[in-house]
Amino acid sequence: MKYLVSLFLFISFSSFSQEEIQVIDFASGDYPLGKKVKIYFDKDWKPTIAKNSALYFREVKFKQKNIPSARVVDYHITGEKQSSFYSNYVGLDSKGKDSIVNAGPSVYYYKNGNKLASNSYFNNIGVGVVSKDGSLVNISNTRIFDYKLYAAMTYLKKDFYDVPEMSIISATAKSAGSDVAYGSQK
Repeated sequence: MKYLVSLFLFISFSSFSQEEIQVIDFASGDYPLGKKVKIYFDKDWKPTIAKNSALYFREVKFKQKNIPSARVVDYHITGEKQSSFYSNYVGLDSKGKDSIVNAGPSVYYYKNGNKLASNSYFNNIGVGVVSKDGSLVNISNTRIFDYKLYAAMTYLKKDFYDVPEMSIISATAKSAGSDVAYGSQK
């Protein structure tokens, strides 16, 4: 009986323990395929294997060399999400810095966890981006095509909320009869 209890406890603790994600030397090009790995990056987004010199880390699973098989997620070294994106290629440029080819939506985050919409594409919609009832929306590198009402708008629905805010860094909006380019607007 004592043996069965010990076995049960061992299996229970093993089931709930988190799997350690392998830290790789990405610059060497030697990393496993089909397994989630962790890559440390310094302040210039150059890969490093030393956690104490890293400001960011990336979790990625490769299906082929430099070809991710799923969403790629970057974090601040302290654990807060920095960005998430889909990519056709994750590698290094000629200077040894991070180089990616986006293949879908990218979302960037402030360190406090608030989202910063970026590199987004909206097509054939009523309203592109909306900020309402005290929310803050930041838009950068976004394309909005064939919108029916507004490319971007803010509104206050409930008067007990603060006024909503929207910051547009760089965006293009096109609809029948109109072309609008936004840059550094708030």
